[in-house]
Amino acid sequence: MIQRYRGTLTAAPNFAYAHCVQHLDEACLAGLDLSSLRFAFCGAEPVSAATLRSFSARFGRYGFDARTVTPVYGLAENTLGLSFPRPGRGLHVDRIQRTALGTGQALPVPSGEDAVEVVGCDEALDSVDVRIVDEDGREQPQRQVGHIEFRGPSATAGYFHSPGQTERLIHDGWLDTGVQPRQPQK
Repeated sequence: MIQRYRGTLTAAPNFAYAHCVQHLDEACLAGLDLSSLRFAFCGAEPVSAATLRSFSARFGRYGFDARTVTPVYGLAENTLGLSFPRPGRGLHVDRIQRTALGTGQALPVPSGEDAVEVVGCDEALDSVDVRIVDEDGREQPQRQVGHIEFRGPSATAGYFHSPGQTERLIHDGWLDTGVQPRQPQK
């Protein structure tokens, strides 16, 4: 459909990009042209740098430009979008020291060291504020692990007919995304 209609954007969760890399045979891709794409959004679950690199490498021969890779972060509680990279930025990966991450710090490491790769979704959209807080709701400095909270004009006012759930969601105008820090994989 992208080729037929010269589509300029597409969106899928990480598993869909992985599926394309692993399960589409070359015969079904013959003649494919993805050169019209300006955005290939990836969200809805943790975004894997390895998956997006593999997709870019495999589909580059079909006109796919790796700079169209656009990892995004969104959730229904903010009418979907929360942060999107600038057009043409491509994949940005922060390499975090694995052992430090387990202690609550996101310390950068150079290539070659054992690291956890975290895909960046860039800055919050205009008029949206995002912060990281600890277990007690205190805002954390950069590179500290915590909970993601946000606020903005597109944020929900709460859950329909459920004040108890709303009270658990919103604290002093900030919405708790429910995203807990992930422990590094062994």
